[in-house]
Amino acid sequence: FPSFVSLEFTTSKHLQVESKGSCSRWVSSLLCLLSSSVLFHVHKGVEVPKSQDERFAGRVQWDKDALREGLVRLQVSRLRTDDSGVYLCSVNAGDGSASEECHLNVTGE
Repeated sequence: FPSFVSLEFTTSKHLQVESKGSCSRWVSSLLCLLSSSVLFHVHKGVEVPKSQDERFAGRVQWDKDALREGLVRLQVSRLRTDDSGVYLCSVNAGDGSASEECHLNVTGE
């Protein structure tokens, strides 16, 4: 079974979390959950690792550049069967918000 998976959530186009570039919308918060466990959290453009559930610590990476294409792309490594479930990702930007979910099923070898 694969050692990692990429979760992709579609957002509104042209988002960014840094002051560089010419994107038109700023992400004020980004929160991705599995049930009530925090997979990944960004607040005011800064990653908040303290709020991440300890079972995901050191296993989640994100692609900031993908935001410019309207994607939240998270890579979860060292997959476990308890990573299975419905992931919800919510993004708040200056002029609105969006949320999307995806289903992941991790089975044994």
